[in-house]
Amino acid sequence: MRRKMTKPEVNVPAINGKNNWSVWYDDEVMEAPSVEHFKPSFWNARDAMTGSAGGRRLAYFIEDNAELARAEALHMVLRHYYRGGLIAKLNEDLFVGWQVARSRAMQEFSLLADMYQAGLPVPKPYAALFSQHGLFYRSDILIERLPCDSDLYTALQKQPLSSSQWQQLGKIIAQFHQAGIYHSDLNCHNILIRQQGAHTDFWIIDFDKCKQRSQGKWQDENLARLLRSLNKEKQRHTSFQFSLQDWRHLMDGYHEIAS
Repeated sequence: MRRKMTKPEVNVPAINGKNNWSVWYDDEVMEAPSVEHFKPSFWNARDAMTGSAGGRRLAYFIEDNAELARAEALHMVLRHYYRGGLIAKLNEDLFVGWQVARSRAMQEFSLLADMYQAGLPVPKPYAALFSQHGLFYRSDILIERLPCDSDLYTALQKQPLSSSQWQQLGKIIAQFHQAGIYHSDLNCHNILIRQQGAHTDFWIIDFDKCKQRSQGKWQDENLARLLRSLNKEKQRHTSFQFSLQDWRHLMDGYHEIAS
């Protein structure tokens, strides 16, 4: 069992003196962050930014050796929360609300902390920011950067997985489902993989708008969503190494745990 993660809450005036902000953080590995630590420009000015991913709405890769890290260097991903759909054209990142614990960042932080403590393969949450702007708020989160090779989508464009790897992935998804973890967007881009010789690691990421639920039909819907994403990429890319037999292997592993 992994150690319990603390979630102290800090409330201080924002720099402009009008808005309030709150931060939750793991105080065993890092010092208390300020608003500045959730800005890409802060890390870029210190040559601590090592890359980014995600297209227009980037997630930034940060290596912190001394700024917040208490002992070991922190390899982090900084992600800002954006709105989706048509409303995003008018309002890119403001959400209605004033309850800190119900904000997007704090909900994901709490869920990640619970899953990490339970031993599920997810990134460790480091810190989350809630920034109040009148009746609205903005959110950011700092999480562990996992030591992966790529996401499943990229991996399958290079080479197929073995039957045992598909079974292993099925078992991992079943473990999440047994814990009641509903992933709102389970697809091949949100599964990370690392292959080291005969050993393979999988992680599941991006738990924004995800939650813990009682057992139900959502588990089958979760699997169906993943299957659709795999079939979609197979249709789009001739090099994408996925077949119906691969899915059968995944489901064999899934039912080995879930049955």
